Amino acid sequence: MCINPPRLETAMRVPLPYWDSTMDQQMTDPTLSMMWSSRFFGNGDGAVVTGPFSSWITRLGTRIIRNLGSGSDRLMTEMSIRLLMSRSRMSEICEPLSGFQARYSFEAHHNGVHNYIDGYLAHFHTSTYDPIFFFHHSFVHMLWLQFKRRQRMLGINPQRDYPRGANVPSAHRWYRLMDFLPFSGRVRHIDGYSDRYDNMVRYGPRPRCPSCGNSRYLYCHSQRGICLPRAMRRGVRRRPMISGRARNIELYGHGFNRFPVQTRPTLPSPFRRFHLNPSRPRSIWRSFNRIPFGHRGKRSVGENLSTNMVTDTQGDTTEEGSPAVESSIDQPYQNTFMINNNSDVKLWVFFPVTIIYEKPKSSQDVMFILNKDEHRASFKEGLQQGLKEHMDNETSCFISPSGAAKLYVQSDGLNYLGRYKDYTKIDERQPITSVTSYVGVKKPAPKEDSHVLLTAYDSCGRACRAMCLVRDSNPVRYEFCPGTFKISNSDPMMYSSSYEKVVDTTLGLENIKQGIKMRDKHTVVTFVCDFKNSWPWQV
Repeated sequence: MCINPPRLETAMRVPLPYWDSTMDQQMTDPTLSMMWSSRFFGNGDGAVVTGPFSSWITRLGTRIIRNLGSGSDRLMTEMSIRLLMSRSRMSEICEPLSGFQARYSFEAHHNGVHNYIDGYLAHFHTSTYDPIFFFHHSFVHMLWLQFKRRQRMLGINPQRDYPRGANVPSAHRWYRLMDFLPFSGRVRHIDGYSDRYDNMVRYGPRPRCPSCGNSRYLYCHSQRGICLPRAMRRGVRRRPMISGRARNIELYGHGFNRFPVQTRPTLPSPFRRFHLNPSRPRSIWRSFNRIPFGHRGKRSVGENLSTNMVTDTQGDTTEEGSPAVESSIDQPYQNTFMINNNSDVKLWVFFPVTIIYEKPKSSQDVMFILNKDEHRASFKEGLQQGLKEHMDNETSCFISPSGAAKLYVQSDGLNYLGRYKDYTKIDERQPITSVTSYVGVKKPAPKEDSHVLLTAYDSCGRACRAMCLVRDSNPVRYEFCPGTFKISNSDPMMYSSSYEKVVDTTLGLENIKQGIKMRDKHTVVTFVCDFKNSWPWQV
């Protein structure tokens, strides 16, 4: 973990509360939790403009950015905790883990929260810009102390149970040194396991029914016997968007407006999660980050953020399931436009992609989920070890009663540190839907091509298959491909320098008064979301 709560509390001389995100995760739609009201963390849809952190300006000169639930990652769950507490050795819950053992990874369960909130929290170099980082890590530390107590009950000394052996990365071996301010200078890694630091803090019990900590913002669900946060009523800001996705916002404070902003980033590899039953699409698998990218695992200027604020006045909450609760299907996405730790939309170019969605024919098929950073052999190993029994205990993803759903398209740099994400809406009740979305990648330089991986998936994380346009084919033909591309500045340039230009180029908006004239052009890549029982990246 990046920051140890006792160290931070000692440095700040104030206690840090913990955020038990398992309660929010058990809601039908966690994005409607009271935690995202102006009384607590503030809004979670784009730039933070409500709550106690609304006036915070980051070191990048921007407001804090969040994109709650914009993908298949999720918050901590009770199943996460049970899995962790079923182990007895640190080596069983610490990275690196592979195959079926990956479900016990403490880092993976921890990463899920970073990726669920997304925005700056999903990026290594910016995660501490959002104060939620510290509340989340306090909860992680509390769970770690719970694990150490379990070890003592089993006769294991947790202060000496540092993972050893060839599987431990060289930089993380027990004798390596690390900074441990404000307590001391450089100490060995194993010294961080000392009870000396853990004894500096005490954690209150987690809320339980029937009292739920006597909080007016929690209630005991009588049928489920669990404590849930109260949900926000209508009035939560939903910002306007272009083409249902990209929105105009002014992200920066103090007159700073260096670049526009648009949709999201998360984890560099497509193999981040899979599950067996599409009727229960969210699995406990990892938001894992073994590849040395900067993410966990995560428009145009115009609108003033001082308008359309959250209107949650005192008492303006409701229990989950009330008609006052509105879906997050209309929640827009805010990209950070980070490339190699710099935020600037001028570093990006954009091009269209086509997505063909086919309604799943069966709820019993094997589905490959875009949230699992595993090798194929490890995947098959886990598949053979009774994963279905485990997944049947998992919560399903949020399904809108209207039939509306989101399909995401995402780019991850292979020779640069950056991620772009956008989405389009589809009607899941239709047998087949074809839509166009747009994706951003790093602008190629004269002697530096941009290498990128393109992926697409639905809101439950089910991965789509990429099909690439066969060059010079006549008639036009597509073939399945892995979705990796090399983008250069050589002709023909099949991208545009801005989001507006790529939309104009794709739709042919020469004259709006004459109506929209579709140009007879074919996208370079088409994603087929038919959810077949085959490895999506096998060509």
